[in-house]
Amino acid sequence: MEFKRSYSENRAKLIPGASVVTGILFIGVLSAGLGLSLFNPALGLLVKDGGVGAWKYQSDEAGFKEKMSGVLKGEWSEELQHRYEEGLLIGDFSVHLWTALRYLAFLEGRSGVLVGEENWLFTTEEFIHVENEEKSLNMSLEYILNVRDALRGRDIELIVALIPSKARVYSEKLGRYTFPTYAEKRYHWFLEKLHEYGVWAPDLYKELVSAKKENQVFLRTDTHWNPFGAEKTAESIAGIGAALLTQKGADRADFYSEVTGFREYRGDLLSFIPLGTLEDIIGPKPDRITVVRTNLLEDSADGSRLFGEVSIPVTLIGTSFSKGENWNFDGFLKEHLAADVLQMAREGKGPYEPMNEYLRSDTFINIKPSLIIWEIPERYLIKPPIVEEEL
Repeated sequence: MEFKRSYSENRAKLIPGASVVTGILFIGVLSAGLGLSLFNPALGLLVKDGGVGAWKYQSDEAGFKEKMSGVLKGEWSEELQHRYEEGLLIGDFSVHLWTALRYLAFLEGRSGVLVGEENWLFTTEEFIHVENEEKSLNMSLEYILNVRDALRGRDIELIVALIPSKARVYSEKLGRYTFPTYAEKRYHWFLEKLHEYGVWAPDLYKELVSAKKENQVFLRTDTHWNPFGAEKTAESIAGIGAALLTQKGADRADFYSEVTGFREYRGDLLSFIPLGTLEDIIGPKPDRITVVRTNLLEDSADGSRLFGEVSIPVTLIGTSFSKGENWNFDGFLKEHLAADVLQMAREGKGPYEPMNEYLRSDTFINIKPSLIIWEIPERYLIKPPIVEEEL
């Protein structure tokens, strides 16, 4: 059963710009900060390192456009910020002030974030380059294939949900940056290898790029997708998974998802632009997120549920893309698969460790699934697991 819902929120548009009074106060704050800077020992760096030459983002290949000179970019400004914070005794205020100056002048945050067009923020983890990348990719592939084979030996199907990086899906929002050439073929190469070895894996890049024509699929200030992107992914997975569950005669149940409201959401990447009280004046605005909840449709469960037996045909393994309640990914899977889903994803552990732990757990033994959905973000493909025991 499908329930239509809207991800649009009718809100009055805000008039850009701050009030005159706020603007005057802000200019005063900056002026005071510049005055304090005259006495800051960190400015010794201007004399010592004034002759720093041209510099561009470090990479083994030309993945980025050439940047400004060293005075305007990267290592130099990061070091200056560090010395500035050490030299002032005002604490958090000085940090926020320097961040504000750096953000306004250079459109930069701290190391770890890239500021693109229209204040779209991207994690630098999606731009990492490793030596001998092909070896890392093959090690990740080998581990996935070993998991698939181990599960098939127990009559359990596996679907790999390979999540494309935000920078790949929204490359047009990168602004002065470009998606690195060394990562360009990574997603498609890996997806083709999965298909070549018979692993179920929908093309989620194609799905999300198509879906973003209808609505935003990733959050602007966060590394993750929004509920709309999570639902489109669940729909794509269900295109494969529903048939597999039917073939196995798995217990089914009808679920429905409903929008319960909208709220402001501060993305995780905003922590790399600490502006304090100045945030509302000059910083990237937080996202607005749709709050969605999924519920079981009464009297829709199959046999074993009615008799009180524990029967959960689908298990979800993965990262914060799966675990985060803000996205409701497991709920959308329940709805579109018409089956209950056991949530076994973990935050902050990557995609491999949760799978490793699950396969060795009592839960895996006591609640045998018919299908496991394994969510793996693209950036982890070059970070293969180190597994000492056989599956």
